[in-house]
Amino acid sequence: MMMILGNKYSRFFTFIINSLYANSNINFKYMILPISYYDTSDYIKDTFKLAQSGYSYLIPSLAIGITQKDLVNLKDLENKSLKMMEKLIPLSSAYT
Repeated sequence: MMMILGNKYSRFFTFIINSLYANSNINFKYMILPISYYDTSDYIKDTFKLAQSGYSYLIPSLAIGITQKDLVNLKDLENKSLKMMEKLIPLSSAYT
């Protein structure tokens, strides 16, 4: 029920941001994730399953509380500086 109000706030903030900063090439969209205290773990599990199928892993990260900037910095640190992709290879699943 609160997401009805959340969606109204999203549309309001999208309008304000686009009025101030948008141009013919750039449009913004403000979105409130449909997560509450009671369904956080279910939402994270569902979006993580989507991420395993190739969908963006940004949404489960945001649901956990990691910001976009921190996620990008963490992935750069792991991949470029620490070379974790060479050291930690995930187990193969039945699908790969």
